Amino acid sequence: MNGDWFVAELVDDSRLKGRLRMEEHSKSGMYPFRIDIHWKKSDDKVSDEDLTAKAEEQLMYVMEKERDAFLVLMKEDKTEYLFSWYARNIQNFTVKLNHVLGFFPVLPLTIYSMDDPEWTAYNDAVKVINGF
Repeated sequence: MNGDWFVAELVDDSRLKGRLRMEEHSKSGMYPFRIDIHWKKSDDKVSDEDLTAKAEEQLMYVMEKERDAFLVLMKEDKTEYLFSWYARNIQNFTVKLNHVLGFFPVLPLTIYSMDDPEWTAYNDAVKVINGF
């Protein structure tokens, strides 16, 4: 599932990219966990962009092919990238994440998971884009 995306430049000079048409999944109750992956930027912008694009592509393929999790938001500011996923199961997500990232060099990641069965972070981002 690729889906359509919105992109917005925010007032703090950050960039937000979010997935459209996720209502079916957000209301299903099957993806109650939000997992935020913070990726600290380095001084090498080209390398950062290349690595994040490759990791994003691989993770989306692995997580979404069996609908285990969906990448729904990405935010980029001056210091980091933030990838927000909604997942069925945190342990399964972690196993697949570690498998995929095992093919990459050690990355400057910090990962948080939380209960968010109402998809609050996603819905708040959509409201901002829609001007609410």
